[in-house]
Amino acid sequence: MGQPASSTARLAGRGVLAGVFLSNPPAHPPAVGTERPLYGTVVLHSLDPVAAAFAWRLKAQAPGMSAPQLLGQGQGNVQNSLLGIWTGVDTRAEYELRIVVTDGLGRDLTARLTVPSLHLPRRHLSRVP
Repeated sequence: MGQPASSTARLAGRGVLAGVFLSNPPAHPPAVGTERPLYGTVVLHSLDPVAAAFAWRLKAQAPGMSAPQLLGQGQGNVQNSLLGIWTGVDTRAEYELRIVVTDGLGRDLTARLTVPSLHLPRRHLSRVP
């Protein structure tokens, strides 16, 4: 018979195992006037029932933004579900999507995904003499 699974001694059984998966990551930010639903999975498990109670938030932020845009939030495990809706933004900017999981002991775990800007081809106008 194998040994029982346990947390590291340093965490005294209060460790967590978390997983985050965005099933439809966007190739580019959504254009102004459009919405992009984001689906995925957020799970957290722990032997400690206090640590196992958790909340999560899905955010988007571009460089220079003072605060991230909250796209969705929830409590507890969600699997293959709507996590949030990203409404139209400046497609010329690169964004970072973050899912922040806060366990019942107040510890934050963060998953990050960079969404590149949509570079539109430039049109060159020539002057005709």
